[in-house]
Amino acid sequence: MHTSPEMASAYEHLWENKNGLQDKFAAFWKVVATKFNGNSNVIGYDIVDEPWVANLFKDASLTAWAKFDREKLQPMYEKVTAAIREVDEDHIVFFQPAQFPDKLPVMGGIVNPVGFEKMP
Repeated sequence: MHTSPEMASAYEHLWENKNGLQDKFAAFWKVVATKFNGNSNVIGYDIVDEPWVANLFKDASLTAWAKFDREKLQPMYEKVTAAIREVDEDHIVFFQPAQFPDKLPVMGGIVNPVGFEKMP
């Protein structure tokens, strides 16, 4: 888990596009897709492995089931996918829901739903 204030702040900057960080992230993926477009050894692009919920210290409501996926991740995934699709229409774009709170170890285990309303 990423519980340090510094890590929470870094994720917040990405999800909120502070200082254009998310725009630069999308541009990075466009460069990667340009390089690997047409490469038969590439299955796809994994945009963010196990994305963390923004800044829990500033907005704990983002831990509500599905809220973070819907409000922060989905728009970011759409932006990055659009950048990739400018240069590569063929490879898969992988995306994941937030890793917290994905499950709760109470009452036999509660698995929380994801909040994506559509695929990027």
